[in-house]
Amino acid sequence: MANSFLNPVIRAPVTWILVFALVLRLWGITYGFPLFLVNDEPAFILGALKMIELKTLVPAWHTEEFRKVLYYPPLLAYWYLVTLTPVLGVHYLLSGAPPLAVYQDEFTLNPSFLWIAARILNVLMGLGVIFLTYRITRSVAASERAALLAALFLAVSFYHIQLSQVVRHWMPAALLIYGAWFAALSFKR
Repeated sequence: MANSFLNPVIRAPVTWILVFALVLRLWGITYGFPLFLVNDEPAFILGALKMIELKTLVPAWHTEEFRKVLYYPPLLAYWYLVTLTPVLGVHYLLSGAPPLAVYQDEFTLNPSFLWIAARILNVLMGLGVIFLTYRITRSVAASERAALLAALFLAVSFYHIQLSQVVRHWMPAALLIYGAWFAALSFKR
């Protein structure tokens, strides 16, 4: 049964384009550590961590605490709060479940695992954009070849790779726009 599902998936050329795109994006995922070379990353990730620390979902109630940390609207901080909390939980358990003060000190000394996890989430969003590009092009152009070329061009685009490797708001925004476009095309049919 599993073989009947995997055969068409493995044989699909778009699968290999997505695998190739994943390899290209994971290649430089740790670039810049331990420094913060991209100013957007601390705003989103530290914003989510500050929400956990203060036990709040409304940054406006703690404006002084969030003033230097979260200078963007909090939507992406909410996204990373939901997606990175399990990563923190698993890391805490794999660290031997030390007292929270000890874990907080250890985390403060080396938070790179959380930045890598956030970057991997951004890579996955970039792959989603490539797949949606393939589906939209196949729907609009009615051509498998055109859809594969569009996906391949986006997969090897330096600009798209660069935006997929770091935590910024561009990839989630693109995924939402392409998702809305694909949904509109699906409703049209």
